[in-house]
Parts: sequence; C-alpha cells; structure tokens
Amino acid sequence: MVGSYSRVRMTAVDRLDASYKCSECGFELWQPIARLGRSTLGLYDDARFRGRCLLVFDRHVADFAALDDDDTLVFVREAHRVAAALKAVTGADRVNYAVLGMR
Repeated sequence: MVGSYSRVRMTAVDRLDASYKCSECGFELWQPIARLGRSTLGLYDDARFRGRCLLVFDRHVADFAALDDDDTLVFVREAHRVAAALKAVTGADRVNYAVLGMR
C-alpha cells in the first residue's frame, strides 16, 4: 500500500508544547512530528531502527480496551496511515506494532 502514501495527510508539529505531556501520568512525547485526528506521532530517536515512532492517543487512557468503539476505530486507522507513510519513507517491508498502557 505504499502508493497510498500520497493520500496520507499529517500536520507537522513545529515544537513540543504542553499538550504533549500528559497531566495525569506525566508521559511526555519527546519529538512530536505530526498531529493526526486523535493522536500525535513522535519520533523515537533510535538509529538502530529507522523510522521508529510512537503514536500516542491525545487523551490519557490507561488501557486500550477502555476506548469506545469510535475512538478505537479512529486510532487504528491513524496507525494504518502512519504505517503506510513509514513504509514509503523508509522502504521497510513491514511495520511492527505494540500497544502499551499504564500499569
């Protein structure tokens, strides 16, 4: 689906601002690079893994299962868009995913 990259629209983020730090748990996205509909994409600066990123839901949620159906659908669609963009930019054959939450 690399060809779909031309349809991927993400808003560039000029600088890290307070909205990228969760007031509830203190999680901070270090290098935000794009804001999507309900999430923000941040570069995870690790030279071993080109394009390694974190896609963070813009509202504090401790458990993925706590999202309602609409938020889940939007978040998964945004992850799909990010994967297409990463493949196009890095030439990767696939993207690995991990869903992380608070303990």
